[in-house]
Amino acid sequence: MKPNASIISRKTYAFIDWIQTIVVYLFVIIILTSHFGTSVVPSLSMAPTLTRGSFLIIERRPENVSYDDIITFLPNSEAPKLGGLLGDISIRVNKQDIYVKRVIGLPGDTIEVKDGNLIRNGIVIHSDYTAESKITLYEMPPVIVPDSHYFVMGDNRNNSIDSHIFGPISDKQVYGKAIWIFRVPIDILT
Repeated sequence: MKPNASIISRKTYAFIDWIQTIVVYLFVIIILTSHFGTSVVPSLSMAPTLTRGSFLIIERRPENVSYDDIITFLPNSEAPKLGGLLGDISIRVNKQDIYVKRVIGLPGDTIEVKDGNLIRNGIVIHSDYTAESKITLYEMPPVIVPDSHYFVMGDNRNNSIDSHIFGPISDKQVYGKAIWIFRVPIDILT
């Protein structure tokens, strides 16, 4: 007895449809992971904006970085050049810390901390996102941000390891820019 041709063709079309769906999903995953990534905030240096454990969706290797952008970067080295899933794996395999900070200065800016105030290009910067209104634990002489560099600081300015300690960061260190933030209401890692 010969199998029914319509049954075979329905099974064939179902199989082809299943394969096409898998290929489309894989394509979308590859595209998304090569342009976007995730990061979890590791410390309280960005409080009150971000608490430990807050989750970020980041645009990898952003073309435009502006004042007040929240970026992720690797200290003292270039961000991985591998894209997609391999980029995330390379960071975890290398066990490198990723910092999360806010962009305060762009190339050519002069940044200083004087009398408790953050000053950019001679103008006191008032921010409603910082933990304290004044920086009380340190002062910093004027620093000119070099070409292809950014001056970054945590929102918890009195409790942050940032550019006031390690200087401006190179644009090659930037791993990503936050495009969506899921703020955890409490510090979940304590």
